[in-house]
Parts: sequence; structure tokens; C-alpha cells
Amino acid sequence: MRGFKSFKKVDIHFNCNYMAIAGPNGSGKSNIADALRFVFGEMSLRSIRARKIRDLININSSKASVTVYLSVEDSEGKLIETIEIRRAIREDGKMLYRYNGDRTTRSQVRDLLAKHGFTLGAHNVIAQGKVQRLIDMNARERRELIEEVAGIAEYEKKKEEAMGELAKVEQKISEANVLLGEREGYLKELEKEKIAAERYLEFSKRMKDARATLLKREVTVLETNFEKNCTELAKLQQADGEAKKEIADIEEIIKGLEAEKTKLVDKLNAWSLRDKDARQLGEMRSRAETCGVLLAEKEKELTELDARIKSLTGAGTELDVQAAQAGADYSSTRAKFEQLKLTMRGASGEAAKLLIDRKIALEVDKGRHEEIISRGGEALEGSGAGGHEGKRKEFEGMKRDIIDVDKQLDDMFRQEREYAKQIPEIEKKMLSIREKLANASYPEVFKVIDELKQSNNGIYGRIAELIEFEGNYLNAIDAALGNRLNYIVVDDVDTAQETIGTIKKRCTGRVTFIPLSDISSRAGASGGSGLNPELKGSRKLIDLISFEKKYQKAMELVFGDTLLVDAATAKQNFGKHRMVTLQGELYERGFITGGTTRGAMKFADAGKLAEEEKQLQKERTDAYAALEHIRMEMGRLRKAKITAEVRMKSMEIEIDSIMGKADEAAALRKRISESTAHLAKITSELEECNGSIGKLDEQKKLDEGIVAQFNELGTRVKVLENDLAHLNEALKFNRAEQNSMKNARAKALEAMKKLEKDKETWLSEAAQLEEKLSETRKDMDKLFQQNKELEATLTLHGVKLGKFRYERELLSKKQTELSIARASCETRLVDMKTELQGITEFEEIEGSKEELSAILKQCETEMNALGQVNPKAPQLYDEKAKSVVEIREKIDKLASEKSAVLAMIQEIDEKKYDIFMNAFMAINDKFQELCTRIFSDKCHLMLDKPMRPFESGLQIKVVQPDGKERMVEMFSGGEKALMALLLIFSIQLVKPSPFYIIDEGDAALDKENSKRFAELLVQLAERSQFVVITHNDTLIAKAMAAIGVSKTSLGSKIVSLELTTAQTLTTVTRKQ
Repeated sequence: MRGFKSFKKVDIHFNCNYMAIAGPNGSGKSNIADALRFVFGEMSLRSIRARKIRDLININSSKASVTVYLSVEDSEGKLIETIEIRRAIREDGKMLYRYNGDRTTRSQVRDLLAKHGFTLGAHNVIAQGKVQRLIDMNARERRELIEEVAGIAEYEKKKEEAMGELAKVEQKISEANVLLGEREGYLKELEKEKIAAERYLEFSKRMKDARATLLKREVTVLETNFEKNCTELAKLQQADGEAKKEIADIEEIIKGLEAEKTKLVDKLNAWSLRDKDARQLGEMRSRAETCGVLLAEKEKELTELDARIKSLTGAGTELDVQAAQAGADYSSTRAKFEQLKLTMRGASGEAAKLLIDRKIALEVDKGRHEEIISRGGEALEGSGAGGHEGKRKEFEGMKRDIIDVDKQLDDMFRQEREYAKQIPEIEKKMLSIREKLANASYPEVFKVIDELKQSNNGIYGRIAELIEFEGNYLNAIDAALGNRLNYIVVDDVDTAQETIGTIKKRCTGRVTFIPLSDISSRAGASGGSGLNPELKGSRKLIDLISFEKKYQKAMELVFGDTLLVDAATAKQNFGKHRMVTLQGELYERGFITGGTTRGAMKFADAGKLAEEEKQLQKERTDAYAALEHIRMEMGRLRKAKITAEVRMKSMEIEIDSIMGKADEAAALRKRISESTAHLAKITSELEECNGSIGKLDEQKKLDEGIVAQFNELGTRVKVLENDLAHLNEALKFNRAEQNSMKNARAKALEAMKKLEKDKETWLSEAAQLEEKLSETRKDMDKLFQQNKELEATLTLHGVKLGKFRYERELLSKKQTELSIARASCETRLVDMKTELQGITEFEEIEGSKEELSAILKQCETEMNALGQVNPKAPQLYDEKAKSVVEIREKIDKLASEKSAVLAMIQEIDEKKYDIFMNAFMAINDKFQELCTRIFSDKCHLMLDKPMRPFESGLQIKVVQPDGKERMVEMFSGGEKALMALLLIFSIQLVKPSPFYIIDEGDAALDKENSKRFAELLVQLAERSQFVVITHNDTLIAKAMAAIGVSKTSLGSKIVSLELTTAQTLTTVTRKQ
């Protein structure tokens, strides 16, 4: 030892198995035992009798060190190895370990010694007072000694670790079961939605497929019909154009023939003026020719009337009356005119007659040309030949409209995609909120309150809902108010009683109400006298929240004068005020509440979550409505697009047809222009005739009244003829005038008969006169023959013209019918194409139209029965089902872990029991053996509860030779001390150590018991080395060697002696 405690420098040799260390009190002999314990790694200062590290260092040193040398021998006592161990310590507490000169650590030193079976602990060190402590132990504490020797602590530690692991596993299983219950409950509800959604989607798909199949078939049929109508309409328009062209050609031919006829008439008129007979013959011929022309016109008119009568279905009564009256007026006026003409013929002679006949012929030609001009203009207006530019512009405009529609459809498609993306996000948030609501366990009574609050304005809500505060005050407010956060604020007592009645009827729970009109403010109230709320660093809790002013009294009632403080302030003022910290510790008079809790604010969160769910439901509804509106608008735009495309196709056909009519319109304009020129010429000739007639009237000195009457009648005849022509034209376009046309036809036939009769008369007279004019007969015959041929040709072409006009009317009717059919087909085609475009993908279904309609009806019925479904339910169900399976697998795994932990605990208990009982039996055997060596009595150890050893106490039982039994508690002090030593040695012999240290363990023994103890040590020293620190002469006398310790001014010193007798040792001790 160097500088250790009272020893400045000393070397001690322990060269025998039983050494005694003796010396007066305070000499430092126990410091030798402390040094041995120090060098072998003792860490407790108290165990080596020191309060601080400086107590281990000699007063004259700055450090201390202890070195020990251990000899390792084999079973035959032959030295195998010498081990050097050194431990040093400085004043600053730094330590040093060396093993055989090499620096090492305490744990390494103890491990290296353990290899040789050497340890230093409670089982081989009997320190001062240990025997007395053992005597004072109760039975349970004595049993714990055996546990310590048996190493039960190691198994207890393992068991505690296993129990801790078991608690963790059970906690995890409990949490997993709670979570599984929540998930399974939610999954059960979600399964119903999943089944409904799957059925709805199945019916919806089948309905879509059936509808799309029907639409596709209908569209195919309609497209075929539409194309067929368009083709037929184009053919009709082409045929109508050809008919118009034929009519124009015939009219052109008639125009040429009329020109030739005019030339012939001019020649005949020229010959008629050569002489009286010639003029008379010419007049006759002219009149006969005029009758022929008029007859041809009447035939032409008759043909036209027949064609028009066929095309008309009814006649108007008013037009019939007008036509009959016009016919009657015409006949009467014509008769008067003819009578007056005969009168004038007698007065003015043959020249006047010829002029009048010429005038009539010219007026007839004038009317015919006017009709050509009128009808030609109408034909030009009806042909629409000049409207192709307008059609072309309209066509280009439609193309631009379709491009605009495509842009709008693209924009709406993007909007549709955004809404389609937004809706799943909303539903995902709703699902998350529903899960949170399920975990929040929102009480039914609060749900009833929320329901009543919608219809009763007197219910304001819970305290937790009516306040707002910063998040860091949550724990403080939750702890301070507790369940008062769930108090319901109402306007008065009546509202509270009415609400309580409803809650009782529904049996949903209990709740506390605060009627604002019937409470008084508690502001300034205090639990103690002389409250000064202005503690340093504190604030009133009510000042940290915000609420509506009308709730002031309610808030003052529940918050009171609670102060928010820090932990130090709360500790200093405990019992004086009601205080709470930010961490949630509540300080009241006589109570401190802390820890963790679910918190009443959880229900407030649940209420807010319910409101969020309602808001999300509204957002989802709005999104669906907007999505539906966009899809309807897209359908309308698609329909408009298809309508425009169909219209464009129709316009292409019309434009092609109009371009084909352009040539016909040009020819018609040319004919109108020529008729206009002829009309001007005829008008001029009429003026000359009127002038000639006027001169003849003056020459013949006719009565002025007759001339005026003749002119008036002539004008009247012309007017009536024009009126009758207009009526005939009106009948062409109005079937209601058929009867009028028939009357006109009858009159025309009568006029034709008269004209034929007049023609025959004039021809007969002309024949008689012709005999007189034989010289010019041949020429005149030729002219008349040509004229006749021209009349026949004109008549033939007039019949053709009437036929073509009738055909045009039929074509017009058919075009109208086809246009209507095409428009109807076009409308249906647009609607169905629009609807079909809205269906993106489908599977065509086999079956008839009736079968597909039945499928549609069945699917619609099933879908209506299902009502509104959640389309995301199948996907959500699969996700949640997967999480449930994972939780179950986790529970199964945790159950396996629990079984393994329980099995391990059982195995630990079994091993602990076996080890303890083995140690107990071994110690009991050693104890009996030692007792036999010392006492004549039989001694043994026993357990109070042998079947439950770890609940038992350890008793020492002694059986005297006379059979009486005594317990150790009945022994004297010395006997108890000896028994305690025997128990200690019994424990140590079960786990033998190379050496033992006994520090005044014999202090309580009397002389006789000391002798017995010394003899026992001598016996035990044969197998182990004993270092005994004692004052007992008997123990010293029995020792193989002794070390004397004395105290000097320089510290403790030692003297080492080998003793053969106790007397010698006693003498040495007394001298010291």
C-alpha cells in the first residue's frame, strides 16, 4: 500500500491460510481489509468506510495505490501463475488499473479474475457489523441471502425484462384490437357501399352498352336514310333544272315562230292594201288567221288549265264567283264590242275593219309578251341562281362556327378533367375525416344537441365550441376546465329544461347547461381571502381566450380566477390560488393534478370535424353539379356541331345545284330582253293603229259618242282579258281556285268553238273572194299555208310547255316532301350522334331492339332502387380490407410474441425455482454439517412456505438431544451471532472462494463460542485462505500467523509474526 488511508507505505505478506490482524481500536487494521476491497474494484465509498475520495488518500500524499500479488496453484499445490493487480487514485478522482503491468479497466480485471474462480463480494467478505445485521434480519430477508448466493437476481432481472416486454406486447395487442375493431366497423359499413356501388356500376355499364348499341344502330339507319334523301333531293333538283331548261327552250322556239308569223302577217297586210279586193281578201285571211292564233292561244290556255287543275286539290268559292262574274262581263262586253264593231264597220268600211282587227292582234301579242316578261321574272326570282355567293358565305361561316365550338369543347374538357380530379380528392378528405370522427367517439348526447341547435336559436353550443385561443394554451385550458368544456350554453332555463326533456326521451346521456339569463358573474371571486391575482409572471386564463361578449358571464363562471403560471410560481404559491401550467398541471387547494388524458377538447375537435365533413359534402355536391352542367353543355355543343356539319353537307348539294342553274338563268334573261324589245315595237304599232282609226273616224264623220263607246268597250275588253288571265295565273298556285279554272275552261271551249266557227266563215268568204283574185291565189295560199303550219307548230309547242310546267309542279311537291323528311332525319341524326359521342367506350350487345329496350328498363329500375351510391367505395374497401388483414397479421404476430414471452417467463420461473431450491438444499446441508462440528444439537434451515419459496421466510430450527425444538429467535446473543456466522459460512462454502476476509465478525461471541468459531476456522483454512481482523485472543491464538497494527504520528505501522501459541500472541498484543 502506498499512501492509502492511514498507511503511507507498507508491504504485507499473506503467506499462510489463516492470518489474524490485531491491534487497538483506531490503529488502522480495518484499513487493510478496505485496501483489499479497493484493489479488487470496490466502487462504493461507503463500503470501504469513506465519505469522499480524499478519505482514501493518506494525509501526506496526493494519490493512493494498492498492489496485490495472487498465486495461482494447481490441485497439487504447484504454482502455475502469479498475478499482479494494481489500482491507483488521485485527489481529482481519476483512477488507474493495471493487470500484470498493463493498463486495463475494472471490468476487465474482474473478468480476468473470474476465470480463476476469484471474486470479491458479499459472500467472501464479512465486514464490520455484517453479523449483527444478519442477526437483526427477519426471515424473509434471510431468504433473500440465499437468493443472492443462488444468483436469483439475474433471473429476476431477466423476468422483469420479459414482463416489461410482455406489457409492451399486450399494450400493442390491445391497441391493435381497438384499431381492428374500429377498422372492421368502418369496413362493414363500407362493404355495404361497395356492394351497392358494384351493382350500380354493373347496371350502369350494361345500361350504357344497351343504350349505345341502340344508338349506333339508329345512327346507321338514319345516316343511310339521310344520304338517300340528299341524293334523291339532288336528283329532283337536277330534274327540275332540266325541266326549266326545256321550258326556256320551248319558249325560245315559240318566240322565233311568233316572229316568223309576224312577218307573214306583215306580208298579208301589205297585199291587203293593194286594192279593195286584195285588202278585203287580206282582211278575211287575217281574220281567219287571227281566229287561228286565238284558237291556238285558247288551246294553249286550255292545256295549261288542265295541267293546273290536276296539280290543284281544291278551289276557293270567292275565286269561283269572281271568275264567273269576270266571264259574264267579258261575254257581255265582247258582244257589245262586236255589235259596235259591226256598226262601225258599216260606217267606216273595210279599211276601218282591217285596222281594228290589226289593233286586236297587236294587243293580243302585247299581252303574250308581257306574260313572258312577268313569268320570266318570277322564274329568275324563284331559281335562286344568283344566291350561290350568299350560300357560299354562309357555308364558310359555319366552318368558323365549328372551329369555335371545338375550342369551347376543349376548354370544357379541361374543366371536366379538373373537376374529375378534384372530386376524388374531396372524397379522400371526407374518408380521412370519417376515420377521425370514428376515433373521436363523439358522444350521442352532443349529436342530439347539435341537431336541436339547428331548429332552436336559444341553444348556443358547448363551451369548447364558443371559445378560441392559441394552440399552446390547449393543455392548460383542457386541464383547468376539464368536463366543463362540455357545458352547454343556452339563453334561459326554459330552453335548458326543454332540451333535457328531449335528451331523456332519446336516452342519450347527461349534460350540464348554463342559462345566461339566470346566472350572475363570478368575476373577481376567489377561493381564498385577500386574493392578489397579480402574481409575478402570471395571467388570468380567461384573458387568454376570445369569445363573443354575450357569453361573458358563462365564461367567468367556468374559468373563475384560474391563473396561468409556470411550475416554479405554482410551487411557491401552492394552496393560495387555483393555478395551471402550460403543460397541463393543475394546482388547487390541497390537490395537484397532472399526467395525460384524452381531454374534453377532443369532442370539440369532433364537432369541428363534423362541420368540415358537411362543408366537404357541399363542395362535392357543387363539384358534381358543375361537372354535370359542363357535360350537358358539352352535349349541347356536340349537338350544335353535328347540326352544322349536316347542314354544311346539305348546303354543298344546294350550292352544286345552284351553280347548275346559272346557265339557265342567263338564257332566260336573254329571252326576257328580246320580249321587252318586241313589246316596245308592238306598243309603237298600236299607237299608229289608234292614230289611223282616229283619222278614219274623222273622215267618215262618225258619231263621236259611238267612237268613245267603241274605245271604252275596247279598253274594257282588254281589262277583262287581263283580269281573266290573272285569275288563271292565281289558280296555278292555289288549288282552291279549281272551280273558277273549270268555268274559265268552259268559257275557253266556248270561245274556241266560236273562233272555229268564225274562222270557217272567214275562210269560206275568203274562198269566194279568192276566185276573184286568182292571180294572187298561189302566193296567198303559200302564205296562209306557212301561217297554218306555224300555228300548228305553236300549238304543239304550247302543249309541250304545259306538260313541262305540270311536271315541275310535281317535282316541286316531291322536293318539299323530301326536304321535310331530310330535315326530320337530320334533327334525329344530330341528337343521336351527340348522345352517342358522349358514350366513350362500350361493348355492343347482341339482341333485338325490344330485348335491348327491356334491358334498359330493367337497369334503370335497379339503379333507381339502389339510389345514390359512392363510386369510390370498391377501391376504398380494398384498401381498408388490406389494412385490416395487415392488422390481423400484426395481432397474430404479437400473439406469437406474447406466447414466446410467457413461455420464457415460465422457463425463467422454473429455472429460478430449481436454482433456488438447489442452493437452499446445498446451504442447508453445509449448515447442518457445520452445526454438527460445533454443537451437539441438530440444526437445519426451513422455509415457511415450501411450495412457494419466494413468498417464504427462512427459519433456523434447532433440535436438542431431548427432542425439544427451538427457533433461532430463542437463542442468546452469542448463540445468535454464532448461528449467523455458521449461516454465512454455509452460504460461502456452497460457493467457495480462494480467500475470505472477516472484519471483527466475532465481536458478539463469548469465550466458549469464540473457541468453537476458531476451531471451525482452522478446519476451513485447509481449503481456503482466511484473513481475520479481531480483538479475540482465542481467534488470534488459533491463527497460523498474525499481523499487528499500531498507530504512530506518521500513520499506521504493522508487525508480522508467526505464532505457535496463543500466549505469545497475547503478550505481543499487550505490549503494543
